[in-house]
Amino acid sequence: MANRPSSNTGMIFGAIAALVSVLSNYLLYRAGVYYFMSTYQWIGFAVIVLLAVAATLLKRRRQGGYLEFRDALRSAFVVLVIVAVVNVLFQYLLFKVIDPAFDQQVQQERASQYIQMMKRSGASAEKIQEQTATLKEKSKVSIGGSLVGLGTTLIIYFFISLIIAFAVKRKAPDDRRMTPDSPDESLTANPN
Repeated sequence: MANRPSSNTGMIFGAIAALVSVLSNYLLYRAGVYYFMSTYQWIGFAVIVLLAVAATLLKRRRQGGYLEFRDALRSAFVVLVIVAVVNVLFQYLLFKVIDPAFDQQVQQERASQYIQMMKRSGASAEKIQEQTATLKEKSKVSIGGSLVGLGTTLIIYFFISLIIAFAVKRKAPDDRRMTPDSPDESLTANPN
């Protein structure tokens, strides 16, 4: 039972991070399309990553200051998986149930930003029109598209979890190793 709180660390921090994600997305939604599509999304993302780091550090502290790489990876990834799943569900509900008109506004803004980027890169008008039509078709929110997006997000989150695990892991000292101050038992033992 002593390890139970430690094993739930990822779940608890995952729930907190999911709440932060939903709240930040909701606030950006309420602020409008401009803010929803802006770099303000990165603030919520940074908080989520910091919560994954905090969960891993807390788990390490609860285990006496040591945490194997595998356990660190699991702790960070659990947090990020929970966030990813909840975020996909929230955005699907937002675009399909809560405010389908907002989905259209987001698609229009995305297309507008894409057209501006293509014009800056010197693309021809017909190439811009062709790419915009493709973008609009791919931008429609669907269950399949949401699952593909979730899969892509999980791959990215796995790599972020790897980085967190490498940074946080701390291997416990091997009790079998001899310290310079301790005599080697094989030398002091009676050979008979």
